[in-house]
Amino acid sequence: MKNYLTIRELLKNEQSLEEEISNFSWRWQKYLKNTSLSITYKFPIQYFEAEFKALTAYFLPEMYWPTILKKKKSFSSLKDFWSFLPAELQGHLNWELPEWIRIISFLASPTKMGTQADRYPEMYDIISPYLDQGFKLLDIGCGTGQGTCALFQKLSRQFHTFELTGRTLEALDVYWAQKQINYSYPKFEYPKVIPNYKQKLLFEQQDILDFDEKERWDLIICNGLLWGPAMNENKSKYVLNLMLNGLKENAYIYLENDFHEGFQYPNLNDLIFDFPIKVVLQKGGKAFIQKSKLPSI
Repeated sequence: MKNYLTIRELLKNEQSLEEEISNFSWRWQKYLKNTSLSITYKFPIQYFEAEFKALTAYFLPEMYWPTILKKKKSFSSLKDFWSFLPAELQGHLNWELPEWIRIISFLASPTKMGTQADRYPEMYDIISPYLDQGFKLLDIGCGTGQGTCALFQKLSRQFHTFELTGRTLEALDVYWAQKQINYSYPKFEYPKVIPNYKQKLLFEQQDILDFDEKERWDLIICNGLLWGPAMNENKSKYVLNLMLNGLKENAYIYLENDFHEGFQYPNLNDLIFDFPIKVVLQKGGKAFIQKSKLPSI
């Protein structure tokens, strides 16, 4: 069972979480004021760290603390803890919710930027001729949603009615996407998007292994997920089968994976060979495929 909040719970409980974070920060900041910064090595870092990680688990399950929080088992002192934070967040503990999100983002993944938007224009040129008004498009593994927003921006200029949904595992990523704020690098702005009741943009939390095959999409795009470090060949084929089952008849999947740090398969044929599909385009680590019949594997 997951021991952290879903994005719906996270947003619903945002006020109470803000109060919890405020209480945590106030208590430890008060403790800090009663000591001298010159003796912060005597700060009870183990108790602070235990409370900090317990609150962090609301946003990220421990298994998804990929860098500092996971690799560095414990901090030796408060100064050691501060050394991993941006300069403006060091030297104090009186954080508010936006600062807390920034801290978690840095400690979970200091370079977290989400899917970069620069690869989406080329993808758009490939997929847009195959879309009609009113289409439903799913971006699986959308990360923090910058690329999804860039895609929405381009789609909204050509299509009057459509629905674009971005899905990712982490509540923290969805939180970023829904707020359209890059908490690690606030100066990095999201593409400007204005969804409405005809041009819908949704961000949802979902484990890809829980994908509902009864859904019916006109197009699914998947940038990097099937080649991620958490995947293997059998799991990737299982997920691709789920996606194919979730398409409408003769609908499409766009895969792009060779940019991913966890890239494993040198040839896309290793993944798609056994499936009943039509290859519309295949170039390097890109493949645009069409469902030809219900998969049977």
